[in-house]
Amino acid sequence: MPRENSSFEKKSLRLVARRSPGWTALAESCVALANADGGRLWLGVEDESDAPPPEQKIPRGLPEEIRRRVREKTDNVEVEPSIHAAENGGEYIEVIVARSSGIASTVGGRVVRRSGDQNLPVVGEELGNFALERAAERSVSWESLPVKGVRKDAEKFTRLKKA
Repeated sequence: MPRENSSFEKKSLRLVARRSPGWTALAESCVALANADGGRLWLGVEDESDAPPPEQKIPRGLPEEIRRRVREKTDNVEVEPSIHAAENGGEYIEVIVARSSGIASTVGGRVVRRSGDQNLPVVGEELGNFALERAAERSVSWESLPVKGVRKDAEKFTRLKKA
């Protein structure tokens, strides 16, 4: 199994299976991945382990609850959780996190970004630079937009270029 990096994170199933689930921590990890280039989060595999415990079974409704809770606790984050079986028979949830086209944040306004195997807050000048970076990625130059009623004539264009 892969090691944690800027596009992959592992979390213990205890995070969401305990009496007081850590939905906020899970949501923050999804925000960090969305603000990077997207990625995957495996829920049910411990940090130091390569596989889930062999006897681990995932409650069938948990993926949908994860999708709902992450949606409730974040802005600009899209996730797709699904149950997978490891070679040892144990189950885990793979959460695919899409790259956000804008700035992903928690509903409380916290912006975090994945750097290596850590989730780091984005604050101050770095937040401004990040906003500009994302805006530039979405911008379109006027020159690239089609103009209604104008079509490109390759032969005329070639003659004009030569003139």
